[in-house]
This record gives sequence, C-alpha cells and structure tokens, in this order.
Amino acid sequence: MLVSVPTLGFGDEPAFDQYGGIRTIKAEATGFFRLEHLDGRHFLVTPEGHGYRALGINHFHNMSSKDYDAVVKQIRSWGFNAGCYQGPRWIWKRYPYTKGINLVPVCVWKPDSQFAYKDVFDPRFLAELDSAIQSIVEPQSDNEMLIGYFWTDIPIWSRTRNGGWISFYKSLREDSSGGTKWREWKGTVVPTIDESSTDGN
Repeated sequence: MLVSVPTLGFGDEPAFDQYGGIRTIKAEATGFFRLEHLDGRHFLVTPEGHGYRALGINHFHNMSSKDYDAVVKQIRSWGFNAGCYQGPRWIWKRYPYTKGINLVPVCVWKPDSQFAYKDVFDPRFLAELDSAIQSIVEPQSDNEMLIGYFWTDIPIWSRTRNGGWISFYKSLREDSSGGTKWREWKGTVVPTIDESSTDGN
C-alpha cells in the first residue's frame, strides 16, 4: 500500500493536527498517543486520531534560554514535530515528546565510574526497578503530549566494556540469581552448541 503524505510541517498547515499528525491518515481519537495498525501499516497515532511520523530534535534540554515558548516556536518553524528524548519537565505540556528510562547504567556514553551491569534476575533489583519506573511514569500518566517511553539510551551489547553481559553473569556467585540462571542455561544449551562460543566457562 502506498500512503501519500504532505510535505512535513507543523502548526500552521491545516494538513496537520495540533500534534503534527497527518489529517488524511485517520483513526479513533483517544486523547493519547498510541501505536495502531492502519491499512496494513503500523503508525503512531496522535491524541486526535491521525497518523504521526515523529521528527524530533535532541539535547536542547541543555540550552541556556528559559524562554521555553520561544524554543517550541523555533523548532516548529524548522519543521520538527517532536521534542527531545530526555523529556524535560518544561516540555510536558508544550510539545510531543518521549521519555527515556535509563535504569540500567549500560549506556555507551556512561563514564567507567558510572557504568555497571546489573543482575536482572535478582528479585531485589526487580523490586527497585518497579519502584523507579513507577516514580517516572506516574507523574506523566495522563499527559497527552507523551508519545511513549524507551529503555536505556544506546545500551552496549559488545564486549568492549568490562567484558560484556555474558562475562558479567559468568562472574557472579553460583548461588546468586544471575549466576544460577547462567549455569542452568549453560547446562541445557551449551552442550548443543560449539563450546568455544562461551569460552568453555
């Protein structure tokens, strides 16, 4: 299916709703952003019920100006229809945005002093995670400008930082939650694959 959309713009053009949604792509208006499958394609849908292609700009939370309305006017004039992923509080009622939830400190930009793997099987960690997520989500739960959340900005999956996730789990105590999971997995899976892929440990 070919979907024709107007040239990207925001605010002044009647082809777009107040959130930057494309009026010709129609769905139910629910009052919140959401994902929906429309005519064979997946779309973000605005609170007013229109297909939405987010074009955002990052890191302007570091700006020195406190004239937030002027900032929103400026980025609209540039054709952006979404704010930065950091979701600073001042943008919550001004502009569509996403909110990062960086609860596992494995972002590639983290300095070594802050970078750390976590035992995600540990019930204590999971309880802390629930509490932390709740503290982030609840204040924004009724915000129609919130597009959605994402988990951990640019997480690292390679072995370039402290040996990687597998090395971390292999280093845990045998009676720890993650250590137990690792050894259970190794006992059932590793015999069926090349032993060298797990360094034989």
